[in-house]
Amino acid sequence: HCIAKEKPIIAIPTNLEQHLHVNQLKKQYLAEAENPDNFDTERFIGKIEQLEKSNETKSQMALMAKEIERIREENPIGALIKEITS
Repeated sequence: HCIAKEKPIIAIPTNLEQHLHVNQLKKQYLAEAENPDNFDTERFIGKIEQLEKSNETKSQMALMAKEIERIREENPIGALIKEITS
Protein backbone atom coordinates (compact mmCIF):
# COMPACT_ATOMS: atom_id res chain seq x y z
CA HIS A 1 0.00 0.00 0.00
CA CYS A 2 2.77 2.47 0.84
CA ILE A 3 4.57 2.14 -2.47
CA ALA A 4 1.34 2.38 -4.47
CA LYS A 5 0.64 5.66 -2.63
CA GLU A 6 4.25 6.82 -3.26
CA LYS A 7 5.14 6.67 0.43
CA PRO A 8 8.41 5.15 1.64
CA ILE A 9 8.41 2.24 4.06
CA ILE A 10 9.83 2.47 7.55
CA ALA A 11 10.24 -1.04 8.91
CA ILE A 12 11.03 -2.51 12.28
CA PRO A 13 11.71 -6.08 11.17
CA THR A 14 11.31 -8.72 13.85
CA ASN A 15 12.05 -11.84 11.84
CA LEU A 16 14.38 -12.96 9.07
CA GLU A 17 11.78 -12.75 6.30
CA GLN A 18 10.93 -9.15 7.15
CA HIS A 19 14.62 -8.27 7.39
CA LEU A 20 15.38 -9.78 3.97
CA HIS A 21 12.37 -8.08 2.41
CA VAL A 22 13.21 -4.62 3.74
CA ASN A 23 16.84 -5.00 2.67
CA GLN A 24 15.70 -5.49 -0.92
CA LEU A 25 13.53 -2.38 -0.66
CA LYS A 26 16.41 -0.41 0.87
CA LYS A 27 18.59 -1.23 -2.15
CA GLN A 28 15.95 0.48 -4.30
CA TYR A 29 15.67 3.53 -1.98
CA LEU A 30 12.09 2.52 -1.09
CA ALA A 31 12.55 1.75 2.60
CA GLU A 32 14.58 2.18 5.72
CA ALA A 33 14.72 -0.07 8.77
CA GLU A 34 15.30 0.27 12.47
CA ASN A 35 16.64 -2.54 14.65
CA PRO A 36 13.96 -3.43 17.24
CA ASP A 37 16.63 -4.49 19.75
CA ASN A 38 18.42 -1.15 19.50
CA PHE A 39 15.55 1.23 18.77
CA ASP A 40 16.33 4.92 19.00
CA THR A 41 13.53 7.46 18.50
CA GLU A 42 15.77 10.24 17.18
CA ARG A 43 17.48 7.90 14.70
CA PHE A 44 14.07 6.56 13.62
CA ILE A 45 12.71 10.07 13.00
CA GLY A 46 15.92 10.96 11.16
CA LYS A 47 15.44 7.99 8.82
CA ILE A 48 11.87 9.10 8.09
CA GLU A 49 13.03 12.64 7.32
CA GLN A 50 15.87 11.37 5.15
CA LEU A 51 13.51 9.23 3.07
CA GLU A 52 11.02 12.07 2.68
CA LYS A 53 13.75 14.41 1.37
CA SER A 54 15.63 11.91 -0.78
CA ASN A 55 15.45 12.54 -4.52
CA GLU A 56 16.33 8.89 -5.14
CA THR A 57 13.39 7.78 -3.00
CA LYS A 58 10.98 10.19 -4.71
CA SER A 59 12.12 9.03 -8.13
CA GLN A 60 11.90 5.33 -7.26
CA MET A 61 8.50 5.79 -5.62
CA ALA A 62 7.09 7.42 -8.75
CA LEU A 63 8.47 4.63 -10.95
CA MET A 64 7.15 1.89 -8.69
CA ALA A 65 3.71 3.52 -8.37
CA LYS A 66 3.47 3.64 -12.19
CA GLU A 67 4.53 -0.01 -12.40
CA ILE A 68 1.92 -1.01 -9.82
CA GLU A 69 -0.75 0.85 -11.78
CA ARG A 70 0.35 -0.85 -15.02
CA ILE A 71 0.14 -4.27 -13.35
CA ARG A 72 -3.32 -3.46 -12.00
CA GLU A 73 -4.55 -2.54 -15.45
CA GLU A 74 -3.02 -5.55 -17.23
CA ASN A 75 -3.79 -8.18 -14.60
CA PRO A 76 -7.17 -9.99 -14.73
CA ILE A 77 -7.57 -9.36 -11.02
CA GLY A 78 -6.43 -5.77 -11.37
CA ALA A 79 -9.86 -4.39 -10.53
CA LEU A 80 -9.83 -6.26 -7.23
CA ILE A 81 -6.32 -5.07 -6.39
CA LYS A 82 -7.27 -1.49 -7.24
CA GLU A 83 -10.33 -1.70 -5.01
CA ILE A 84 -8.33 -3.14 -2.10
CA THR A 85 -5.54 -0.55 -2.29
CA SER A 86 -7.68 2.51 -2.97
